[in-house]
Amino acid sequence: MRKPSKINQYFKRKNAEANTKSPNIKNSQVSLTNSPNFRNPPLKSQRIETNPVNTQLLERDPGLRPQIWVYDINQRDEICRAYIMAGPYQPRLSEYPKSGPEKHLRCFQSSWFDSFPSWLEYSPIKDAAFCLPCYLFNTPSAHPKCNAYTVNGFNVWRKVKDGINCAFLNHVGKDPNSTHKKAEKSCEDLMRQSQHLPQVFNCYSSQEIENNRLRLKTTVEAIRYLAFQVTLKDGIYSLLSHNNLNIQNIQGQGYDGASNMRVAVSYEIVPIHHFFTKLTSVVNIVGASCKRNEELKRAQAADIEYMISIDELESGATCSVLLNIIEDGTNAFQRGDADAAYEAMTSFEFVFILHLMKEIMAITDILCQALQSKSQDILHAMHLVSSTKALMQKFRDNGWITLLNQVKSFCEARNIDISEMNAHYVAR
Repeated sequence: MRKPSKINQYFKRKNAEANTKSPNIKNSQVSLTNSPNFRNPPLKSQRIETNPVNTQLLERDPGLRPQIWVYDINQRDEICRAYIMAGPYQPRLSEYPKSGPEKHLRCFQSSWFDSFPSWLEYSPIKDAAFCLPCYLFNTPSAHPKCNAYTVNGFNVWRKVKDGINCAFLNHVGKDPNSTHKKAEKSCEDLMRQSQHLPQVFNCYSSQEIENNRLRLKTTVEAIRYLAFQVTLKDGIYSLLSHNNLNIQNIQGQGYDGASNMRVAVSYEIVPIHHFFTKLTSVVNIVGASCKRNEELKRAQAADIEYMISIDELESGATCSVLLNIIEDGTNAFQRGDADAAYEAMTSFEFVFILHLMKEIMAITDILCQALQSKSQDILHAMHLVSSTKALMQKFRDNGWITLLNQVKSFCEARNIDISEMNAHYVAR
């Protein structure tokens, strides 16, 4: 009986045939995974693990740090929060490199950090300015013009402090939906994601939310009422005693002109009185005729208001009207008054007092608004008086250097002569 054929006989025979045709690969081992026709079996699931990021070692210099999209997508929020908490990289050097034409060398100014404190960065390595929010939310597909403040850096210093054409102002933009402002909004949202109302309210039913609101409202009203009744008398006596006021000398008085009160008090100081006198003269001269008034209206008040809010205080519109009156005024008296007003506005003393009054009125604004309220909480008003006095004293003790630097920077940008602070003072 014939033995059945075994399958290994066929394999042996084929191997033998292969060996006769290709003797050089007799003992070689072939890896199937390297074959182009080999297919790996599908994996059920793969977990992608990323190494933790040490945020303490992140590069701060914007000219050296890698772009945000280089990091793993699962790590970017943590990295962005670390950069936001650290704040913009703003090294204040004693001297910055100068660049540009030989006859008009310019350099970065540390005072620009004060004008744009929330986003402006400087790289000593690249000698260029960068924007922190735009860097954190930049993408490889972003418009090439965005790279000026995120990838390449900006260093055309002659375009800074150029009025309404200031490169930094143009980067921020006036449109609420500008790239920069959307990046700033994204930073704010990133830092308070856990506080978003949808995430909090999604955990409660509508009935539970309504009950919680009612409980909270009732509790707050009860606490306010009890606290007011118990502490009002003690609060009044404490504040009066702190300010060396005798309760027997108090008389009933109502005042509804707090905004005028702070100006009236300022008139008691002779230089301040002169400042408001000159300011009144400027207003009267510019607004004396309908023609000049229309010229001033065409000076784009919205732009000036916007620049004042970021410490880019501009007087260009008023000065341009005064210069026009000096050139083509109808009579010598009008031209002379305009010239005197222009000289006053472009003096160091006028600029200094202008900045000083701006700071003082900003500090006292909340108190003045509260004093004009029809329904006044006396205890709250007294606390506002105390806090305003504390802020004024802080400004008096620690705000001189900052104020003086702002005034000097303003005058230097507009070619206004700066008074010598170390000169001998002669009392009049």
